[in-house]
Amino acid sequence: MNSVEIMPVANSVTVNLFDVYTTTYFLTAASTLEEHEEVGSGGL
Repeated sequence: MNSVEIMPVANSVTVNLFDVYTTTYFLTAASTLEEHEEVGSGGL
């Protein structure tokens, strides 16, 4: 019974960590793109 109950929790933790990693990566990429756009506009 314990193994069956633990598995869903482990899966949830894995999904949460993956979601946080994806969100962080996306926000970092978006910030980098915004910075490049600002530099490009300033150069023009």
